[in-house]
Amino acid sequence: MEALANEIACEAEYQLETAVKCNQCLQLFETVQVIRLLRKKVNFTSSLPRRGYLVVCPNCQTVVPAVIGGRTV
Repeated sequence: MEALANEIACEAEYQLETAVKCNQCLQLFETVQVIRLLRKKVNFTSSLPRRGYLVVCPNCQTVVPAVIGGRTV
């Protein structure tokens, strides 16, 4: 998992007002990384957006629930 974490390029990094603990690795963190998703292929007409974002723990890359700009990601 550590090798994978080093390969992921984040789109942005956000500073949190207070440190929080990751539910997966149990480490405290004060920043989160944002990774952009791009739709690659669908075999049907999709009403889903072409792009999206994942917010991940900077320590273990586990997806973290978040709201950015009023949108839940």
